[in-house]
Amino acid sequence: MREEQEKRLFNKLIKSYGFAIEEYADLNSNNSSWAALKYTEQGVIAIVCIDAYNEDTNIMSLTRFLNEKNQPYYINAVIYTNNPQEYSSENQGYSKIIVHEHSNIILKYNEGTEFIVNLLKEDDNKKKVRIKRSSNLTLILISINVIIFLITAFVSRSILDIDAMVLYRFGAKENFSIAHGEYYRLLTAAFLHGGLMHITLNMYALYMLGDLIERIYGKIKYIAIYLLSAIASSYLSYRLSTSLSIGASGAIFGLLGAALVYGYKERNHIGKDFLRSILSVIVVNVVLGLSISNIDNFGHIGGLIGGIIIAVILYPRN
Repeated sequence: MREEQEKRLFNKLIKSYGFAIEEYADLNSNNSSWAALKYTEQGVIAIVCIDAYNEDTNIMSLTRFLNEKNQPYYINAVIYTNNPQEYSSENQGYSKIIVHEHSNIILKYNEGTEFIVNLLKEDDNKKKVRIKRSSNLTLILISINVIIFLITAFVSRSILDIDAMVLYRFGAKENFSIAHGEYYRLLTAAFLHGGLMHITLNMYALYMLGDLIERIYGKIKYIAIYLLSAIASSYLSYRLSTSLSIGASGAIFGLLGAALVYGYKERNHIGKDFLRSILSVIVVNVVLGLSISNIDNFGHIGGLIGGIIIAVILYPRN
């Protein structure tokens, strides 16, 4: 995918912006690399696409190549990595655009690279619609939810409306039982659903969000955010609502909270559009929850707050 995006980017730079593609030698091997160059009165603008593990060598090779031109130059590096949570976009004498290697999602970028970022985003928007590839961890979470739902549907003899007593026996959040020591209900409630529509909406949201959160935080932190947000959701509901409560929506609100933390912390690198999008999704869902009966809004808010707190604690320092 990296090679395809590099080819499309270079083609745009050549056809529309007057760049030329030039070859330069790699200092540590017999291989060659390519850079898009544009010669201006102020100097040479260089754009390269490189892998994170080979960044230092590649930049050193390009720097030597540009020094031979005896002109000022400005390097912009599109860097592909599989470990964005461990990678810094700190400017080291050249500008960086950090891209996730497998998904081509732009994660961070330095100020002044917006021109290249917009070209990459434009390219991404024009891609043909394809089925989203979700992570194995997200698919495991979805599978657990679906299996438990099918068991409760079988016991209830209905897939559309699960019997409340069945949900109670399987671990729904019920205040009297929790007050008398059945604390496991704070977690098990998040894996129960009241009907086909309920689980369909929640699993679709998990499918859309899970892969993003895993890429940002990593597998272990992703699952920690999900499970701890589920507990926080049930706990606030336990403290403020007497109703029987079930569903993964509190954990999913926690994932939204984690995405909100990412958008806020990286707003200077990825722009503010992502932050605005996440905020709008949260606001819309909160308003919908307040407008529809039988929605555990305290659970949603508890999950959101829990997700934000946990994400702040676990956020990668780089």
